[in-house]
Amino acid sequence: MLRPSAPFFFFVPKDFSLADEYGAFWRIADVFPEHNAGIQTKNDGFVYAFTKKQISERIESLLGDSADTVAKRFGLSNEGHWDLRSAQDDVRRNAGSCVQVLNRPFDIRWTFYTGKTSGFMARPRAPLMRCGLIPNRILLTVRNPRRGNVDSFFAANSIVDKDGVSPFDNATIFPLFLGPETTRSQGALIIEKRINLGAGFLAEISKRLLGSPQADGGVPVGIKPEEIFNYVYALVHSPEYRSRYAEFLKIDFPRLPLTPSLELFRALAKLGGELVALHLMESPKLEKYITRYAGKGDSEVAKGYPKFVAAVYDRRNESAAINQQEERRRSQTAATMTGNVYINPTRWFEGVPEDVWNFHIGGYQVCEKWLKDRRDRVLSDEDIAHYQKVVVALKETIRLMAEIDKVIEAHGDWPGAFVTGEHS
Repeated sequence: MLRPSAPFFFFVPKDFSLADEYGAFWRIADVFPEHNAGIQTKNDGFVYAFTKKQISERIESLLGDSADTVAKRFGLSNEGHWDLRSAQDDVRRNAGSCVQVLNRPFDIRWTFYTGKTSGFMARPRAPLMRCGLIPNRILLTVRNPRRGNVDSFFAANSIVDKDGVSPFDNATIFPLFLGPETTRSQGALIIEKRINLGAGFLAEISKRLLGSPQADGGVPVGIKPEEIFNYVYALVHSPEYRSRYAEFLKIDFPRLPLTPSLELFRALAKLGGELVALHLMESPKLEKYITRYAGKGDSEVAKGYPKFVAAVYDRRNESAAINQQEERRRSQTAATMTGNVYINPTRWFEGVPEDVWNFHIGGYQVCEKWLKDRRDRVLSDEDIAHYQKVVVALKETIRLMAEIDKVIEAHGDWPGAFVTGEHS
């Protein structure tokens, strides 16, 4: 018999048998106390642009032209939630700059950010969103995903759109650092950033990993803030973590376990750091392409594309495709299934692993979504290189996620590798 209970009162069966175990983990809001939703523009098509030049031209027009001229030039309307005159007022009154914004996973756009008032952006999420204007590490996740998926995690080092990890759920940002804050010392302008890590969580790290709490409640000696962020990032990319605690990840922000093993902490921080570098497009591994841009003709992403066509290449003749159905029957001994991602009938990315093509982050099938958002656009050389780097990043992500589970298993597996009994 179904017995709905507090606090959620579900009218469908739920398996909460691990509630005590999971409930002993740290709430992410206690790990990163300052957090907020991503930016909501109410007019992505105008507020975001593919290039800095495009957004600069729009701002110049807003500053110098009449509202009617701007509306005619860019095909804008004052109907709806976005107001052209409010946008003009915002950019004229408030100092801002052209900056990059994470629009989707691996999809960086350009925008103009004042971070002062609504206008150009309906909800700029200031002042917290200014954390994306400094060198930073920002965790993205969602609360209560509508589709029930448990893979809505990504990292950013820029300001972030609300659709950063899902088209269905607003992303919430949890930055490692807050700022920038400016002060003057002996006439010099000092730009500072503050650590956004909870004092209680830091004290627990020091106690568990080093044997004694920090006197000032700061970051434990010998442990960098970035290591803590990377440790967290590794945890949320553990397939076993996502599977074991799926029922809880579907209804709330994640909770995070803290290991008593400094060795495991360091190992997970290392793997998490590799993931962060890949997702922020900072890893040198991205330069070692595993695909080739092939074919002839223009590089426009045509209507009805992209399309993935599975084709494993014989090493003796890389241009000879093996029949897809036959390859599936031989999959136990055959090479990794790869294929071509066509952007139009005559141009394609050759050698894309099928598991990479199918890989999802939150609500997005990344390799498909990035290209779909560029339909009717001609890919630049930079775009082509970026896409090939994304393929490398996702291939490495799949490998590292499996490695994270192996490391945890070697240190006692779930839940033995983690402290679960002293915090809730």
